[in-house]
Amino acid sequence: MRPRLASPLRAAARAVRDFPASLSATGLTVASAASWASSRPTLAPRTWQTQSVVTGVSMMVGYWAGTRGSQVAQWALPRLTPAEATRSVVRNLAVAGLVATTAGALVTGHRFERQRAALWGRNHDGAHLLTALPLSLAAFTTPLLIQRGARRRIRALDTTLERWISHPVAAVAGEVIYLAGCALALRAGINEVLGKVITGMYATISGTKMPPGEPPTAPERSGSPASLVSWEQVGYEGRRFVSGGPSADEIAAVTGRMARDPIRVYAALPVQGRSVLAADLHELAQTLLAELDRTGAWDRRVLAVVTPTGTGWVDGCASAALEYLNDGDTAIAAMQYSVDPSWVQLVLNLAEPERAGRVLFEAVHERWAALPPDRRPLLMLFGLSLGAYGSQGPFRGLEDLRGRVDGAVWAGSPRFTPLAGALTAQRDAGSTQVHPVLDGGRHVRWATRNHGDQGLAALGPGESPRVVYLQHPSDGVVRWWWPAAWRREDWYREQPGQDVLPGIRWWPAVTGIQLFADMMNSDSGVIPAGYGHHYAGEYVDAWHWATQAPGWDEESLARLREVIAAVPR
Repeated sequence: MRPRLASPLRAAARAVRDFPASLSATGLTVASAASWASSRPTLAPRTWQTQSVVTGVSMMVGYWAGTRGSQVAQWALPRLTPAEATRSVVRNLAVAGLVATTAGALVTGHRFERQRAALWGRNHDGAHLLTALPLSLAAFTTPLLIQRGARRRIRALDTTLERWISHPVAAVAGEVIYLAGCALALRAGINEVLGKVITGMYATISGTKMPPGEPPTAPERSGSPASLVSWEQVGYEGRRFVSGGPSADEIAAVTGRMARDPIRVYAALPVQGRSVLAADLHELAQTLLAELDRTGAWDRRVLAVVTPTGTGWVDGCASAALEYLNDGDTAIAAMQYSVDPSWVQLVLNLAEPERAGRVLFEAVHERWAALPPDRRPLLMLFGLSLGAYGSQGPFRGLEDLRGRVDGAVWAGSPRFTPLAGALTAQRDAGSTQVHPVLDGGRHVRWATRNHGDQGLAALGPGESPRVVYLQHPSDGVVRWWWPAAWRREDWYREQPGQDVLPGIRWWPAVTGIQLFADMMNSDSGVIPAGYGHHYAGEYVDAWHWATQAPGWDEESLARLREVIAAVPR
């Protein structure tokens, strides 16, 4: 064995050998409590793999907190520190208790998932305890083994800190500083991987992948022969958007009325191979304005400005619902700001969606405001998920919206969206965070039902601007943000939504881990339409109220919901 490799391998073997004896009984006890708490239900379904990781990470956090608390207690009360023999017995009991508690937690979590499956009307995969238990324990022990291997460096840092502060404080501070340094290094590595590998992969998709079907031939679409933007230039998500959606004949077949071909225009980031080329968002916005001019969008009844998700995707259900409701007398404009998935954009540059939303809105609004008031189309905004966050970027309150737009539909707004958070906090007394009511629904209404009539019209016609927030109670994107780890919000104490299991409890740190998993799984393949972050037929009620589309009754709206639920996303 090469000498250069021998030392690290010997250190690793020594860390594994000494690992059981180095464990803290107090840390193991708190880890057991965290394991049990992690099995409690939150919002989204968890596969056994997800539950295993959630449990393992929760145990790791609990162990760290318990161990540090024990160190402080030993320093403050040294006479109460038990003998080594006693500590060994207690430690062995704590290890056995941790394994038993983790097994019980996984079984309990499986039982909750069966209940959730019944609530949602879906199938649930079977239990995998023999696989889930080792995976949970591995997720717990692996970081601890890595930390043990780094103990020499941590002790050196502790010794340095002890020149100025007491030993127990130095021990905790040294580990915190070391972990923070590791976290920063890890983040830099992740940014490098995401920025090159993931972005390169999605740039290739944007530049080369083609959606099913043919390029558009109608002049109302970007990428058509009449367009200022070629089929190749609109990118993969743009190609999906402009080649999809209903025609005038398809709309008329559903509504029984004369219809127009809807306008869809899109501006994409330029890509070359695996690289996204430098692009000025203001220039992209001007390209969209030229497309709106070319297609006669200013003469339509409704003009919707869309901020897409991270990849540039525009939800086909949302677009089609607006077009059917308004007999195709619509124009939808969307501008791409990234090729990365939303979770990558969240890590790399959360400011970019807001900037894109502001640039496009201001460009369109300037042209719209210059039109005579009686010739202006209804100016509407739309965004889903990170797109909803970006679309709300130009506004900080209801007064910002009033007079500048006629309405908006924002679906699955992330918890960190300033406008959504501010309006929810201002809700009427007696209304809940699960289903807020603001000023009796005069301007803003929340749609929280999974299927059918969303009840938006029950509060009356309201006044412009008409803003609809679509948010299922089970949508983890709406609830997760970093403060969830240390802050208990009102919705934990409220009656749960109709698609959420009762018995949700807030636990420090653990609930933040659970909600992070909910957020990541909220639009996965196991989430049916109408639950989590998967919105479909609900768009019908949202757009119907926001645009006050005429000629619809409850029976025809119910039929349209079925049509939209079948639209490819």
